[in-house]
Amino acid sequence: MTAQEAAQVITPLAWPVTTFVLILVFRSPLTSLLSRLAESMSVKTLKLKVLGNEIEITPDKAKETLDELLQEIVQSTNELSPEQVRLLDSVRLANGRQSVADLLPAFIREGPDHIDLRVLRDRKLLRPFEGGPWSLSKHPALTRFGELVIQLQSKHRKSSEQNG
Repeated sequence: MTAQEAAQVITPLAWPVTTFVLILVFRSPLTSLLSRLAESMSVKTLKLKVLGNEIEITPDKAKETLDELLQEIVQSTNELSPEQVRLLDSVRLANGRQSVADLLPAFIREGPDHIDLRVLRDRKLLRPFEGGPWSLSKHPALTRFGELVIQLQSKHRKSSEQNG
């Protein structure tokens, strides 16, 4: 093999071999540097401002707390009567376009329909679009919280159906 042939074989291998040797020589310092970079870039705590006070929590604790909160929201609707669930669904479908008279033709103040509307309002799930007390001319509308609850309920039902 001539020197020129040897050069043709060695030249393409020069950079990979040199890189491999450098990695072997500096493996420990490189590992340490990469570990410190990974630690400095990861989120260790979350700072939240709640009621004027700043608190710090870990991401795991934040996830656990959020999961518990979402579970509480879903469970809060489990205590609703079937009539209240139907009414909430009717209000969702009506999307604020139907009045109490349209949704509940038998509505009378202090009657069962009025009590159901109050329960759903007390749970912050719906409210009269116009504000004020319930009457035949008011248009029930979901609150943002009510929309969230319905979304969570449908996701919870879908996951229960898939798991069960």
